[in-house]
Amino acid sequence: MKILVVDDEELLVKGIRFNLQNEGYEVITGSTGVEAIQKVQNEHPDLVVLDVMMPQMDGLELCKEIKKNPITKHITFIMLSALADETSKLQGFKYGADAYMPKPFSIKELLVVIQNQLSLRDALLEAGGGNSEDREQGTHEHNIKIVKIVDEYVQEHLEDEELNVDKLAEVACVSVSSLFKKMKATIGIGPSEFILISRLKKAVELLKDENLSIEQVSIKVGFRSHAYFSTCFKKQFGVTPKKYRESLNE
Repeated sequence: MKILVVDDEELLVKGIRFNLQNEGYEVITGSTGVEAIQKVQNEHPDLVVLDVMMPQMDGLELCKEIKKNPITKHITFIMLSALADETSKLQGFKYGADAYMPKPFSIKELLVVIQNQLSLRDALLEAGGGNSEDREQGTHEHNIKIVKIVDEYVQEHLEDEELNVDKLAEVACVSVSSLFKKMKATIGIGPSEFILISRLKKAVELLKDENLSIEQVSIKVGFRSHAYFSTCFKKQFGVTPKKYRESLNE
């Protein structure tokens, strides 16, 4: 796995690179947004860790540029920023960040976030017929098939408020405990969390449609309680559905 680390704080970059290399990752680095663009195009990293505030091109613009390119839009982005307020987090997600970490942060926390993001991305790429290389055999390949079955079923039944782990286990032809272990080992999260995240990601897409009210969006992704939908959305993305929609028009 290749990771690009971009920050104009040289000591921070060295520290992140050292710890990532100890975990077996191939690491390339950069200090500006323009340099990062070139390295993304030439080095094809699997994941980018970058600071929001950088010279020449900030992290938000960089993320936006990479995500709008169909060849590079699959690259996972983890934003680092000294700004931990709601508006700053919202901006990060709006520009395409997959995760947002306020500074200061612990290296251990960053490593966990990276591992989970890569596991989720690879599982979904393979489930969808992506080009990610197989790094494991046997059990891993079987688990990928399970994730594909679960993902396809979840996407087709997001509006069903009764969608639950028992149903997913039935569809995948495994026990509930087995499904949890397989998904946890493959993508880093269990089936319940997978359902919730899938609902919320779909909600982000639907909120861009001004013809749908927020309550209609919540129903379309399986929430019958508007208040609970808002609570879950804010916990996942740091902002309420209303504030997210308002930000789209700013």
